[in-house]
This record gives sequence, C-alpha cells and structure tokens, in this order.
Amino acid sequence: MEALKNYFKDKKIGFYLMLADALLGLVFSILFFTTYKTSMANNAVPHTPEVIGICALLFFVIELVAIALPEYKFIHLGAIAAMCFSFMKQIYLFPNLIADQINNVEFQGGNFPLNCVYTIMQVAILAIAIVASFNDITSKEVKVSFTKNNIIRYSVGALLIIATTVASGTSIAICKANNNSYEDIATGFKINVEKEFADKRIDYPYDPSSVKYSKANNPWSNKTTGEIEKEVGKNLNQREDDDRFLVYQFEGFYAEGYQGNYSKTYGYLSLWDDGLYNGIQDNKNIYGYWYNIEEDGSDCLVMIDNRGTNANMMCVKSNSKFYDWTADIKLDFSWGTRSLKINGFLYTPVIGMYVDTGTDKLTYEYGEEINTSQWTAMQVRNDLRVGAIFDPDNTITWSLPNTKKYSGKQIVRANWTNFNYDIRVNVGVDTGTYVLDATNEEVKKKYRFVDGLDTSGIIVKRVTDAKEEILDISTLKSELDLKNKKVNVIMPNKTVQSYDIVLDDSEASNTITGLINGKNATMVVKSLDKMIVTIEGKTVEVKIELVGSSLLKNIKVIEKISGDDEIFASLPNKISMVEKDGALTIPEKRFFTSTAKANPYSQDGNTYFIFNPGDETVNVMWTFTYQGPQTQEMKCKYTLSGDLQDGVIVTLESCIKETNNQWTWTSNKSFTITECSEDDLPFTPTI
Repeated sequence: MEALKNYFKDKKIGFYLMLADALLGLVFSILFFTTYKTSMANNAVPHTPEVIGICALLFFVIELVAIALPEYKFIHLGAIAAMCFSFMKQIYLFPNLIADQINNVEFQGGNFPLNCVYTIMQVAILAIAIVASFNDITSKEVKVSFTKNNIIRYSVGALLIIATTVASGTSIAICKANNNSYEDIATGFKINVEKEFADKRIDYPYDPSSVKYSKANNPWSNKTTGEIEKEVGKNLNQREDDDRFLVYQFEGFYAEGYQGNYSKTYGYLSLWDDGLYNGIQDNKNIYGYWYNIEEDGSDCLVMIDNRGTNANMMCVKSNSKFYDWTADIKLDFSWGTRSLKINGFLYTPVIGMYVDTGTDKLTYEYGEEINTSQWTAMQVRNDLRVGAIFDPDNTITWSLPNTKKYSGKQIVRANWTNFNYDIRVNVGVDTGTYVLDATNEEVKKKYRFVDGLDTSGIIVKRVTDAKEEILDISTLKSELDLKNKKVNVIMPNKTVQSYDIVLDDSEASNTITGLINGKNATMVVKSLDKMIVTIEGKTVEVKIELVGSSLLKNIKVIEKISGDDEIFASLPNKISMVEKDGALTIPEKRFFTSTAKANPYSQDGNTYFIFNPGDETVNVMWTFTYQGPQTQEMKCKYTLSGDLQDGVIVTLESCIKETNNQWTWTSNKSFTITECSEDDLPFTPTI
C-alpha cells in the first residue's frame, strides 16, 4: 500500500487524464465488438468495420505504455494516431446512416443511436488525449538512463506495442480475407463451407476466367443495334441459345424514399462468352457488347451499349468478399436522373444455401413466434464463395414449426428455388393451464342425430403466471360424441376437456321429408346407425352412417335391414338435407356461385353451379362476350373438398354434356363456392 501511495504521490494531471482516457478507450472497444455486427450500416461490411474496434484497443495498449514510460511521453502521440484512424473509419461509414434519418427511409440499415454513441465516445477520447498532451505526467524530472531495470521496462513496452500492432494487422487481414468459414459469435454456430459444401460442387463444363476480349477483337463491336438485339433476344436476362455460357453476372437495385413512398428499382445483367451482354434495368431491356482487356493488356471490364446511351459502363474492382466488380447504370425518371449500382462476379453456378441467424436466439418459449425477418439467407457458389441472396423474383419461403403445438428440438427450413437449409431451434415445453368454458348462451347444447358439431360460443383459455389468452377454437380439434352425450375439445397439450350435451332423439326432430326419384318420401333417423324410409305407403329399414363435419350431416345408406326391396333399390347412396324453419327437407336442387371465372371472357366474373342431391354431376353456367353476348352451360363430373356448403372447393373433372362446345375455354377448374338462390342465376338452364 505504501509503494502504491509513493507511486501516485508525484503524478500530475497529465497522468490521470491519460489513465482515464486509456480506460475509456478500452470501454469503447468492448462496446464496439459486442454490438457492431448489428449496429453498422449494410454498406460497412466490405470496408472492414472491425478496424474501428481494433484501433481503439491499440490506443488503450499504447496509452498504458506511455504512462509506464513517462520519459518517452511522445509514445502518447502513437495512441492519438491509432484513435484518429478509428475515428476516421467511423466518420467514413456514418454518413449513410445520417442520410437515412434525413430521408426517413430504412435503406442502409444499422443502428443510428448506437453509431452516435460510437462517434461521441471517439470525440471525447481524442479531446482528452489532446488535453493530456499539454500536461505533465509526473512532477519529477525523468532522465533517460539505461539501467538494467529500465532496459527491461523499455523492452516490455516495445514488445507490447509490437505485439498489439501485429495482432491488429493480423485481425484486419483475417477480416478482409475471403475465407470460406462463417461464424456466428452469438450462437457459437460455425459453418465450414469447405467441409459442408465441397461434396456438392459440380463439374461445371466451362471456365469463365478463360474468356478474354478487347474492344478491337470483340466480334460485335462493329455490329448494329438491330443485329445485337436479334442475337440476344428479348428474353431479358436470358439467352435462348443453350450453347452459350455465362462469364459474368451482375445484380443490384436503387431505392428511394420520398414523402412516405419507398420504392426499389432492380437491375440484372448477364455477360456471355460470345462477347454480348443483356439484362434489365427498371424492367427495360438493355444490351450490347463487353470487353475485359485494355489495349495495353491490362485487366478491365467495360460494357458498351451500341445505342450510345445509358448502359455504357466502366466497371471498377470491388473489395467485397462476394462480388468482383461494381458499376453504375444511369436511370432516367420524370423527376430526375439517378444511378443504379450493380455488383458482379465471375460466374459459377449456385450449389446450395445457408442461413445466418445473426444474434437471434435459437431457443423459444412455448407459443413464441419465430421471427425470421432478421435472418439472412446466403447463397453458396461453386467456387465456395458465400454471399447474401439477391433474388426478388424468387423470394425466400420459410417452413416454421407450430410452437403452440410442438416443443423440444424443431427444424426451421428456408426454401429458395431448388435449395433449402435447416436451422435447429429449441421450443420450450407448454407450462400453461387450459380452461374450457361452455357456459355461453351461444353454445349449442342440444343435438339431433343428424346434427354436426357447432363450436360457436365455446371459449378456451390458456393461463400462465404471466398472462391469460383466448385461443381460436377453430385451431383446436373438437369432437361431437352423441353416444356419450359430450363434446370433446382436444387441447394443445393433448389433454381432453368435455362438456355435456342433450340428445334430442324425438321422431319429430329427426324426420326428413322430400322427393326421392320424384316420389314423396319420409325418412326418420331412429339412431346413429338406423333409419326408416317410407315412400307411397311402403317402408324399408336401413343401416346408415352419418358422415361429414358440417352443421347438418349427410346420410350414407349402407344396407337393408328389413322391408321393401323396391324402395331400398330406389334410395340414393348418399342423401343430403337442408333445414328451414326447423324442418328438415331433401332439396330438389341446390344453387351455388363462385367469383372465379370459368371463362376468360366472362362478363360479371361469376360462375354458377346447380347440384342435384345424389347426382354425381353438377350443372355449371356462366355468361361471356365473344363476338357478342354468349351463355355457356355444361354438365360435369365433380369432386368436393368437403361437405356441400359455403367455402367448399368444387373441382370439375370431366364434361358430360355441354353447349357451344366451350369446355376447352375453362381456364380454372377448381372453384370456392357460396350458396345462392335460383333467382341469382344469370339465365334459365337448359341442360
């Protein structure tokens, strides 16, 4: 303790300023390295933002050495130089974030407030360091002497500076290197591209690096615009000639926000082995020829548009890990001229994809939504380069596990074109308590044999210590158990909760009337599997099965138990019914409509369907205009996605009979239908 007091007793303001500044530099470097991956702008990646933190750490080490060797106070200037370089790098990358704030658009991404903190801390560190330069470190005059102890001190200080400098340089080199490893610091997950994708590499039959053109020897440099356009075709970014190979591929976009409106303009270019290029710019075709050798033999990449307009591009080398070249395409808008930046690479095919989850956690609570908006889908090329997917025409789709249904280890799958990638996540167990509430007056408690389940008014709550939520009953599996007079609701945790119902087995409630083959019929459902049918005084008892999930079930006739054979033979295999004013009847016909067009020339866009109960065909009707007003009607075989009710999908399989020979005009053979009345039909059916 006495030695410590003696050490500090002769120290002056310069010492304390430098010590405080060194510690502040250390705090800044720690803050930066723990936050920069999500805080820096999108354009920062190719410019090695890690240098900001590395130089701050170098400032800390040099400042400590300067404090330890007051006789060599000029070492302090080295610390200032390191922090100046860190500050310069931040100032270079920061303006894009400022521009986003001014224009009120999210273009460059990044965390603006945190970048403000970076900048303020750097300014404070530099200000303190400059003030410290004009103040003494110690009150004693320090003379330089090369005693044994001083030689050790000086050597250790020099080694620290050298080691930190070497480490910083190595770190920068590693950051800038185009290595084939990708590491997620937050999750500890590491992908080794060489190991994971090497066996997926393909034997691409072409070496694009072997293609060399100068302006003089490009065979298209003296061709006309028409000749070039004819050769590249009007297929935008593609060529119809399968014998052509890609040499370079470019992609990019321009984004602009104005008065709350935000838009993107995309550009794609393909450079081919025959010396031509073509592509799109704001949905406009552009084309011309290219060369990659100057007259003096040096490398370049230039695209020439024979029209002498927008697409003349001098490409410059890119320091991106993924892209080799960058260029600008001129965009002409009604409000002015803009520049669309495109980036290109020496072409190799895509062999796979990878998803970078960033700093997102991969562990979720039960029922917690898995948000993939901050994840980055990466493409892996045949040369094992990894870069973000830029493909607005083929969006990334996600297959997500239902966290309200499944717990434990689950898979999130990213899908893009012909590739997919799986991310392993862990979903916590369900700790909630489920409560079934069927006390609402809206809940149906009285059921007939022919009734289907009605879940209206049923409330299911999930209760935890933190919250109480009401579940959507339609997402849960529910069962109508007439035999045991219960309605069962299966909870997400696989437990079953029930409430009691009353069975209305009276003959009056379970009687159905209507026509069967043009004859008056009365049917009485006696139980869940028996029915008595009476037609013109003759009776048959049949075994039945009540099928379907709608509010009224269909009756499937299985076999005769007893009674008249003729009556049994006249019964349809399946009987449908409708309810009106509490009475159950067999409808002669049921009418439905769909907003989907059966014909591209349809006038009102509606298609109409007439179903005859028990008939395997449906009448389809629509109106259209083709060389004047037309009507179309046909009879088709069909299938239904469920019971005949609103929202069901009817699929037309084949035409049995038609008018005007228009079946081939049917552009959409599947329709979602809604019940209507006969009065809604656009004309009187004839079939």
